[in-house]
Amino acid sequence: MLISLFPSKYTYTKVDTDFFSAEKGKGNSFNAYMWGVVKDNAVELKHLAGVFCVKIDKMPSGAGVFEFSASETFTSGTATLGYTGSNGEAEYIDYPEIQSNGGAASVTIEFSGAEAGKPGVFYIPVPTGDYTNVTVSISDQDGGNKISIPCGNYHIDRAMLKAIYPKVAAGGSTTAGSAMDVVTAIGYGEKAITVAPDVTDLTICGNDNNDPISISYAQIPNGDLSIGYDPNLPIASQLVVSMPYDEVNSAAPNVTIDMFNTSVTLAATTGKAVYGTVTLEASGELLVVDSGVTVSELVIRRSNVRVKRDSHIKRIVNQSALEVKIYYEEGAWLPIDIPQGVTVVYE
Repeated sequence: MLISLFPSKYTYTKVDTDFFSAEKGKGNSFNAYMWGVVKDNAVELKHLAGVFCVKIDKMPSGAGVFEFSASETFTSGTATLGYTGSNGEAEYIDYPEIQSNGGAASVTIEFSGAEAGKPGVFYIPVPTGDYTNVTVSISDQDGGNKISIPCGNYHIDRAMLKAIYPKVAAGGSTTAGSAMDVVTAIGYGEKAITVAPDVTDLTICGNDNNDPISISYAQIPNGDLSIGYDPNLPIASQLVVSMPYDEVNSAAPNVTIDMFNTSVTLAATTGKAVYGTVTLEASGELLVVDSGVTVSELVIRRSNVRVKRDSHIKRIVNQSALEVKIYYEEGAWLPIDIPQGVTVVYE
């Protein structure tokens, strides 16, 4: 039996083509180890396990530290390599534990040679199974300016390349454990805030500069989410609400939005997210359904809607007394049955 020990720390300086790019030499790519099998005087490269392919949308620096973590320890187990041994039987790889920090697993990559401001791709080999509370972080070499991004829950199989697209802007510098913490953080000038899953009744205000406010959930909210405002507080002009992806539990939060003077965007923290029933009481001039977002049901009582490419609304219910417009970008998905009173405007 072959034995493979995955290290808990990698150091990469080479920049190469990445999983997401077809143009060789143009990617910020930090590649994981693979197993080389010599066959017919050639080398076949095989993934020993599943591989998380994490694409950071904008690299904050050319050199630094990337960390991937999850709640579970990367446990031992076996899986086929994908080829037949000399005895005609399948060979196996034994997965020992990678690293355990108080019940959590983490892998660190020290990188250099990246092009700051461009996307960067990191590869994390892991044993097969479910991974919850996945978080990625990226910082300078000395650990400063650290950005942590909650990514959700995932299942991975052997030889599977699991793509995750964390957005650096979704990495809030402040974590809010209550609705009042959110208001306080905005009052102190925070524009990107990570919210604990127990906070389900949000009051959103603006700041002195009228900056767009970004709210990212660390995990899928524990219950229906209500987003409203206080008329006694400054009004935010724009609000972005980002959800992680829960592939393990298939969780999809129901959301009620009542933001009379605030345009709201439903976004995905990691490239895709699923919302349940979204009830639109009011949302400034527009509710924007961002790329990668699926809405199971949209109930419109006021405001118009823009659906961006690669977004998907499965069902629309119109309860507005006024005409509703849905601004449609090519590549978005709308239901076949558009209710009366709703006009689709193709952009």
